[in-house]
Order: sequence, then structure tokens, then C-alpha cells
Amino acid sequence: MNLVYVEWIDACGPTSTGWLLPDQIDAFVGHEWLVKDIGFIYKESEDYICLVGGFTEEDDVYTATYHRIVSIPKSTIRKRIDLTKHIKKGK
Repeated sequence: MNLVYVEWIDACGPTSTGWLLPDQIDAFVGHEWLVKDIGFIYKESEDYICLVGGFTEEDDVYTATYHRIVSIPKSTIRKRIDLTKHIKKGK
């Protein structure tokens, strides 16, 4: 799998789900939460890239496992760098 560094804009909001005053809400209006992420490309489409943080190297689809999965809309991606060349090949 290819390894990539991605910077993308995520939705943001308060950690409190209680009542807020207008000035507390205004702090989030127009705020961009820039996320910097590294992961292996599990799947990619025209609209999304799905990254996994790690995986097992099993050949059998029933024993291969993945963790830290995130599906990112491509419209939110601000920067993408392919890091695959930095992975040592072979076992």
C-alpha cells in the first residue's frame, strides 16, 4: 500500500453539547481545523481517500486486519505528499 502525508480541513465544534451563548458559537464560525495525518491508502475514489494507520501483511482477506481508519473527502484536502519511496521493500 502507498503511504501518504495529508493535510485536510475537518469540521469543528465545541466539546460541550450544552447551551452556548452567541459569542461562544461565533468562535467556531468560519474556523478551519487543519488536520495533519499520515496513513496507508486503503482505497481511493474520485471523491474520497480512505487511510489506515496500520495493517497486517496477511494474504488472506479474512485474516488481514486494519486499524485507525479514516475516510477523507478529497474536497477538504489542502496538501498531499506521497511517502511511499521511504518505505523499505522486502521482509
